[in-house]
Amino acid sequence: MFNLSNVPPPDYITINGKDYEVFTDYRIWADITVYAQEQLYDKPSDESQTIHNWGILAELQRRAFARILPEAMLDVWVAMLGFMRGYPREENEYSQDEKADGSKTFSLKHDMNLIVLAIRNQSGIDISYRCGNFHWWLFLLEFQSLDNSHLIVNIMQWRAYEGEDKELIRRRERVALPVEYTKSEKAMIDELERMFPNT
Repeated sequence: MFNLSNVPPPDYITINGKDYEVFTDYRIWADITVYAQEQLYDKPSDESQTIHNWGILAELQRRAFARILPEAMLDVWVAMLGFMRGYPREENEYSQDEKADGSKTFSLKHDMNLIVLAIRNQSGIDISYRCGNFHWWLFLLEFQSLDNSHLIVNIMQWRAYEGEDKELIRRRERVALPVEYTKSEKAMIDELERMFPNT
């Protein structure tokens, strides 16, 4: 198990036994995460969607490594997903970033300003535009360790609320994330609209 006290976060990703140097700045990996969520078909239904996914996976490699690696595309993607998770955590570790149904209570696209300010206010580390490289894994640790005094943590808790208190439901609705669909969901909606126009 990696331990921050004695193991630095890696500046490489190991794929099929070979180490590849990788960009490590949190801004790059936040961008990679958002881009993958928005662009990849989670369940390609036809050949054109599969081809689209291969193109997106190639673009994600360029963003992470500045090149296409001489490895199988899926092997690279699985290794990148491992890197995205950061320092390994215990399977049963409590996570405040997901609701019971698995949906996220934060968005790296919509909440980044609040996250950056909370990290600065809690740890004194300015990771804004004035900061050079700040490792993705350290960013994740800082984010995961934020306490309840920060607005982003409160917003995440409000978004996760599943009770019947009307005031808390109103608060949850006020801070709800915009509805965003995966590529597969968008394709399904487009197909339904094509099949049932003007409904």
